[in-house]
Amino acid sequence: MSVKVMSYVWDIPVFRGSDKLVMLCLADHADDSGFCWPSIETIARKSGVSATTVKTTLKKLEMAGWITRKNQFRKADSGKLVRASNQYQLPVMRLRKMVNDQLDNEQTHFDCSNPDQTKQMTGVSQIPAGGKAESGDKPSNDPLNDPSNDQITPRRQPLDFSVFGEISEQQVRDILRIRKVNAGKAPVTQKVLSMLAKEFALAGQQSGLSLQDCLDEWEYRGWRSFKAIWLRNSVAQPLAGKESVRKEQPDFHSGDTSWAEGLVLGV
Repeated sequence: MSVKVMSYVWDIPVFRGSDKLVMLCLADHADDSGFCWPSIETIARKSGVSATTVKTTLKKLEMAGWITRKNQFRKADSGKLVRASNQYQLPVMRLRKMVNDQLDNEQTHFDCSNPDQTKQMTGVSQIPAGGKAESGDKPSNDPLNDPSNDQITPRRQPLDFSVFGEISEQQVRDILRIRKVNAGKAPVTQKVLSMLAKEFALAGQQSGLSLQDCLDEWEYRGWRSFKAIWLRNSVAQPLAGKESVRKEQPDFHSGDTSWAEGLVLGV
């Protein structure tokens, strides 16, 4: 997996629905140059859509220039050439430029009431079935192109996972996945990552937990975020209850019979 390509795809808002799911799956298998070889079945399984939807989406992405595809063949046991998994390449430079342009557009101040000053972004959903972009004054239903939806936000950089120290590619995927499952539509920002890294480190100091231990606890408990004190309290409370019960039980072998005072033997 290329963390760089994954972060580019994650930050581009023009990818929606199955387009985004398929692009994220391709980025998950891609190297830093954008090359990957996942099968249709693998993409369908990981993105959670049907194989038919995957094929349709790949064609649409290819027509829009977001991927290039190369058919591959292998020699079967019979000696005949048979189809193998296609080779795909994501345009890494274009993805990076798209992210940078998006950040620049968000930082630019302009009069939203003047449609001439609104710079439209070309997304997959704006490419017609014929593969050619339409031009003219025909309004678009894409809310991304609605000037009223443009907001001025601080410039964001691609997510930096080095705040966690030594981290594997699988753990990067786990952080994004768990945050999405537990927090819904809440964005994954650099501030969120820094906060998680700080709390994971604190949990390691207090409880001796590794990064993977923290991720497992976070996913198991379904917390929207993660706090070391939450984990410490959730573990300490059940233990405290057990200790109190243990202390209330008398020691029958100590010779102390005060525990029997007031007891009435049954007939």
